[in-house]
Amino acid sequence: MKPTLLAAVALLLATGCAASDPEDAPVSFDADVIFFSEPDMTRSTTVGEALRNHRIYDGYSDEPITFKELSGLLRAASDRERAAEQKGTTRIYVFVAEGIYAYDAETHSLVRLFDEDRRDAVNISVDAPMYLVYMADQATYPAALPAALVQEACRMVAETDAGLAALYADMTGLHTYLFEDTAEDLCVMLELDANWMFARAQSVRK
Repeated sequence: MKPTLLAAVALLLATGCAASDPEDAPVSFDADVIFFSEPDMTRSTTVGEALRNHRIYDGYSDEPITFKELSGLLRAASDRERAAEQKGTTRIYVFVAEGIYAYDAETHSLVRLFDEDRRDAVNISVDAPMYLVYMADQATYPAALPAALVQEACRMVAETDAGLAALYADMTGLHTYLFEDTAEDLCVMLELDANWMFARAQSVRK
């Protein structure tokens, strides 16, 4: 996927369809590619404070997510070094009302794949403005490994990524919730080959 994303980014830059990052402004999903500034991941919030901030539900806000918040959330879920170590095992997609975006950790950007609201494919009740979807490439593991073991490993990697995103969310006032299944077959929707599988999904809101 990486060459495809990089080629898409180059094309969109050339045609003027890219958006830069104003940090504190709400994320505007009106561009085909969205670039983020690198977030400041050195925060004074302690793990204890983050755990105290963790709430599954206590009344959500309609306040939109900012560029800075989404930048940190995506980087927490898939930083460059960890992505390299995992050899591209996990691919993150962002489902919002404006469409579906693929995240590229190398360029720290989102590239729009579809311009249709398909959040209902993740959660039929569409109870959040944004969902992060973690898809896993089983082909990155040795072919000799049993399929069940590979699938479990893919889920564990996705849960680690989602867990780090959730920790960042707790430290910044965002709320996340993890899903182990989805309403529809996302491999078909995202036009992925048979090596790919759904691993986890995560709602995001304030």
